[in-house]
Amino acid sequence: MLRRFFYRWELSIFEDDAHNRRPQAFGWGLENLGDIELEGTESGLPEIAAALCAASGNFYHTEGITGVSFDGIRLTFDSPLPSPDVEVRLASARLFESPGAEGRAIVVVPQWNADEDSMVQACKILNRFGLSALRMTLPYHEERRPGHMVRADAMVSPVLGLTLQSVRRAVIEVRLAVQWLRQRGYRHIGLLGTSLGSCIGFLALAHEEGLDAAAFNHIAGEFADVVWSGLATRHVRASLDRHVDLETLRRCWAPISPVHFATRLVERQPKILMVSGAYDPIFLPAHSQLLVDAMREADVDFRRVVLPCGHYTLGRPPFYLIDAYLIVRFFRRHLGA
Repeated sequence: MLRRFFYRWELSIFEDDAHNRRPQAFGWGLENLGDIELEGTESGLPEIAAALCAASGNFYHTEGITGVSFDGIRLTFDSPLPSPDVEVRLASARLFESPGAEGRAIVVVPQWNADEDSMVQACKILNRFGLSALRMTLPYHEERRPGHMVRADAMVSPVLGLTLQSVRRAVIEVRLAVQWLRQRGYRHIGLLGTSLGSCIGFLALAHEEGLDAAAFNHIAGEFADVVWSGLATRHVRASLDRHVDLETLRRCWAPISPVHFATRLVERQPKILMVSGAYDPIFLPAHSQLLVDAMREADVDFRRVVLPCGHYTLGRPPFYLIDAYLIVRFFRRHLGA
C-alpha cells in the first residue's frame, strides 16, 4: 500500500516536466574523449572503459586551478577538459559563507537538471549551523547550458562517451573546487551530493584526499542500472534499446560507477553518510544495496539511513526536515573544527 502511494506521488512530480524528456540518437561517442589516447574502434568502448577504470587516477587527474574569478559570491574557473560548447568550458559555483565556519566548508553537488534555486536552501541551513557551503553548477546546467539544449541531457546521454566525459568533467571540477577552498583557508572540507550529484561526489571522494567527510542523498552502485531501470531515465533507455544491452552498458560506464571505487576509501576511511528512500522508483533499493555490499566487503566505515519515502519525495515535508537534521548532525559531528 505504501509503495503504491509513494509511486503515485513520485509519478506526479516526474510528470511535471516529462514532456521535455525525449529520446535521442544512440552513439558510442569516443570523439568526446578526445583528450585521452584511445586505441581500437568504437566497438571497443567496453575494453577502453575497463582501462580507464583501472587507471582512474589518471582519468580523474587534476592540475592546478586556473582562470579563477571570485566576486565574493560567484566563483568561476577554467574547466580543464575540451568542449565544443563555450558555456561548458567555464566552471561555476556560489559560495555561501558562514562567519562561524571555523575552517569548515561543504561542497554541495546538486541533482541532474537542477535549476539555480536547487540546494540553495540546504546551503543556508548549513550556514545556520556554522558551515560554509560552496554550491556547484554542474556542466550543462543553468548558465552553463548551451542554447541548443532544453535540458542537461549531455550529463546522462545515450551517447556513451559523452556521458563518460560529462561526469568526469564534473568530478574534476569538484576536485578543483576543493583545491580553491583549501587556498581560501578552509581546513576541513566535506561534500553533500544528491542523486547524480551523489555519484559525482562519491567519485570525487574516492579520488580527492582533501575531502574529509561526505553525505549522499540517493546513491547507487552502477550508473548503468539507474539509467536502465529508473523512472527519470525512461527516455534515455528508449534510446539505448536495440543498440546495447545492460551488461555492455555497465562495462562502458564502469569508470563513472561508484561500486568500482569503494576499495579506494579503505586506507583513508573518510566519514560517510548515505540516505536513501525505501520506495525510490529512480534509484531502486537494489541499486543502492549494490554499493552498500561493496563497501561492506571492502571494510569501509559508513552509516546508512533508509527513510520511508521515494526519490523526489525526500525533498518534500516531512522528509526533507529529517534529511536536513541527519546531514547537519553528521557534519557537525564529523567535520573537525
